[in-house]
Amino acid sequence: MFPKEHGAWNALLVSLAAGWFALGEWNDAAFFASLFWLSGFTARAPFSTARQYWKADPPKAYRAVFFFLILFFVFFVSGCLFLANAPLEDINLATQWGLPIGSLIFILVAGKKNLRHWGIEVIGFTGLTLLTPVLYLSKPSAGLTKAYLLFMIFGGYFILAVFYVKVRQAWVAMARTGKVLRMKQRAWDGSAIFLVHVMFVAIVLAVSRIHLGMAAGPLYALARTFAGLMWGKPHLPLMKLGMREMIHSIIYTVVVFYFWFFP
Repeated sequence: MFPKEHGAWNALLVSLAAGWFALGEWNDAAFFASLFWLSGFTARAPFSTARQYWKADPPKAYRAVFFFLILFFVFFVSGCLFLANAPLEDINLATQWGLPIGSLIFILVAGKKNLRHWGIEVIGFTGLTLLTPVLYLSKPSAGLTKAYLLFMIFGGYFILAVFYVKVRQAWVAMARTGKVLRMKQRAWDGSAIFLVHVMFVAIVLAVSRIHLGMAAGPLYALARTFAGLMWGKPHLPLMKLGMREMIHSIIYTVVVFYFWFFP
């Protein structure tokens, strides 16, 4: 009764770690924000399970409802405690961005929409990576500019990864039919993603003019994307691709925070 989307778990845990790294100290509001995001993300799975098995397997549905109610209690209490302890800028960021995105995702889940659609995945990753600036802003002395920079760096990374993985998934489907993937088609399929990655690096450079090292992470992502599009194995199983993406996201985070602490 836990969410099975490994990519979403990866984005959430990386965003959680990134937020605490940027914060650099214990903070009650950050702790409550962490519980709020974790419980809100996890509650989707038992809700879906209860709806799915309500008639087919009532005991399983009841267990799912019980688990959902526990998570909802944690979600509600941690949200209230966050509002009571966080600075105003942090509350505004969480409520003006996080609550609308979270509500939209819950509506899509309740409406039985396909969560694998790229548009829904983009919305989801935007909401998950919002945790990083929310944790950072829980420190009253934190700056809003740096918070938005963190949001851009981690949100941009995971949103662009959605489209990269979609291309690789299409290649796996082609490989299963026996179709040979030529270099020309690789370049064509990956051209838009590569160009957007270049724009991502340029935007980070423009925003962080006095902190140019912050573009090192996006540059790493650009190099990783280019290598994967040009030389990645078309038939690579999706599970292995997902594991590699997790490793790349960890390396990306290490690179970002090396230059965050040592500009």
